[in-house]
Amino acid sequence: MSLHRREFIKAGLIGGASLFFPGPFLKTAWGRDQSDPHFFLQVFFQGGADNSYLFDARPLEMTKAGKMQNYIGEEPSLWTGVNGQSTYATKLTDPLKPFKNDFSILNGVLMAQQFDGHDQNVNFYFTGNPFGGESFIPHFNLDKAYPVDALQSGFLIAALNNLGSTVPLDVESTKTLVGKLRAADAIDMKNPLTQFIASRMIENSKGAGRFSKGSKNMADAFGQGPSFEELVKNIQIDKDEKEFFPVIREAFKKGLSQSAIISSFTGALDAHDPDNAKKQPKTFEDIVTKIATLFKNLKETPFDSKRSLFDVTTVMVASEFGRTMRQGNKAVDNTGTDHNVLSNSILIGGKGIRGGMVWEPQIIKKVMRFFLALIKL
Repeated sequence: MSLHRREFIKAGLIGGASLFFPGPFLKTAWGRDQSDPHFFLQVFFQGGADNSYLFDARPLEMTKAGKMQNYIGEEPSLWTGVNGQSTYATKLTDPLKPFKNDFSILNGVLMAQQFDGHDQNVNFYFTGNPFGGESFIPHFNLDKAYPVDALQSGFLIAALNNLGSTVPLDVESTKTLVGKLRAADAIDMKNPLTQFIASRMIENSKGAGRFSKGSKNMADAFGQGPSFEELVKNIQIDKDEKEFFPVIREAFKKGLSQSAIISSFTGALDAHDPDNAKKQPKTFEDIVTKIATLFKNLKETPFDSKRSLFDVTTVMVASEFGRTMRQGNKAVDNTGTDHNVLSNSILIGGKGIRGGMVWEPQIIKKVMRFFLALIKL
């Protein structure tokens, strides 16, 4: 079975229903006032991750036959899901073994097949359109139940036009913002000047153009100022903390946001030159360590007296596309890799997701068997 990104989201994000299905179902699944809270965390490694170093590895026999680069130089092992499907996994995935039943693996995801640029495929991942548009993440914040659609650490090389209520932060800027709001006087919405500013925004929002739409967004945000201020003041982050996870924890637990995006631009992933390609094992060792630490923190952090933060959060880990097996006629032991929009891998786990599964499109297995048959011939 071959799935592309949009079909995958339909199949997985909220237990078999689609983000693109409007109506009461999404209100039940993602609404703030439900007794069953649901958050979303997107971890995105920009640069084009070579999934053959993780959960879409290839037998070392293919490298020995000159078909595929492999700078680990070791035979991968089978990683078998609870659904009976298997994938080859490298030794670099070992730190994720304690969490094997907490996430599922989807290999062979097709991206923007007509375009192989980074920005086009980041656009495609978040909007379903290589030219950009509306990111799916703000749509989780139904009826603007949360003052912030999402918190974002890092940046996305993408044309997303609905991020007006997505706030870019890192741990240091969050600590600075919390300190300044605690030291400042509270926003007084009854102040004549405050009321005048709000009235101008509302008046300017009555048209049909982009300016009016922007004014309406500004007026809505301005009106949420006091509640946003109180929520941010309640954020507790240790002064020595350097990682973004406490910001996510506080945002979810304190009701500031329902979604968060960790966007890491990892230029080392775009390994066109052989020297950079040879550094991939170390690059992915660092990436896997970050993913394992994130899973550990989510599972060990209480959300309430009965559930961990992992129990109430859907987590998705991805890149914009995979990589080719090698480059042109370069020697297999001295080659880089190019963009491959025909084979991406996504990890997804947490709330609403059945963990421990492997989805391996049959075409991948057929191609692999074909290559191995050629080698043996």
